[in-house]
Amino acid sequence: MKIRKPGVVLIVFSSAAIILAPGVASGTFPGDNGLVVVIGEEIKTEDEEGNRTCEFSSPTDIYTMQPDGSEVDVFHDAQGYAQSAKWASDGESLAVSIVDDDAQGAGVFAIAADGSDLRTVIDEEADEANPAWSPNGRRIAYERGWRRRGGTNVWTIKPDGTDRKQLTSHRAEDGMPAWAPDGKRIAFASSRRGGGYDIYTMNRRGADTDRVTKNATLQRRPNGKKRWGGLTTLSWSPDGRWILFEANKGDGAANVYKVRPDGSNKKRLHEGRYPTWSPDGSKILFLGDVTPSGRCTPELYEMDPNGAGVKKLTTRNDVGMYHLDWQPR
Repeated sequence: MKIRKPGVVLIVFSSAAIILAPGVASGTFPGDNGLVVVIGEEIKTEDEEGNRTCEFSSPTDIYTMQPDGSEVDVFHDAQGYAQSAKWASDGESLAVSIVDDDAQGAGVFAIAADGSDLRTVIDEEADEANPAWSPNGRRIAYERGWRRRGGTNVWTIKPDGTDRKQLTSHRAEDGMPAWAPDGKRIAFASSRRGGGYDIYTMNRRGADTDRVTKNATLQRRPNGKKRWGGLTTLSWSPDGRWILFEANKGDGAANVYKVRPDGSNKKRLHEGRYPTWSPDGSKILFLGDVTPSGRCTPELYEMDPNGAGVKKLTTRNDVGMYHLDWQPR
């Protein structure tokens, strides 16, 4: 393990891909703007003869970078395939999910930043993934699924592995929990409750469930048939007034949206993927939806919270990026 930042790192090892569309969820906790953590994959951009190529070198690892896309460095060499990394509210710890193809199931582990004091939070014959810290750091929300039976539900647990609680028990696939900055509500993505993927919220005990979006991923085709897409990357704004998310309507085109927690004022902001709020609430970072000619990976952008002021940032072409999360300080 090579961990280069102080704090505690929470790691999830999973033996199977998440049943929900791959993605992450959490709240962007308020504070000053720090580093951005990303899931990245090394890319070989030239072959032995010096010809341009785009050869991805899996597995994925965890990187950090400056908000302008500079200083992209490996933060942690994942022992498996890193899926997501989320900052805690103090900016000194992360919740990380990693797929390990050699494991028999999924386990949640805590580890000190210097690589010592590895301890098990939960390690059972199920797949736990997409962990997210509560604002006060006293609980971890995550999705728990079963490969043979299918389906996922949202659970919470204390970081010491005690007091595990199941919050959802619907036959749908519930996952990607995202804790509101005030700790009172948890947003999550769910399929089959109303057709395709949509966003719901519940209180921290799993009760008082409200539907936020309706048919957020539905595409109605000219022949009258319905086609469903995916929904991922849920993130509360630092003031708790908006939920940011990425969705496509079955055509593969990813777009960034925001919506009020009560379901009102839904707005498409821009085409793109993996959006994250800045902790001071002034900017949104996201990746482009397509890879431009001459590059191996989509470019990094920033925009204002209303979708205006879109600016392309400069970042490395030899690291493919898949998820973004902004550190509060």
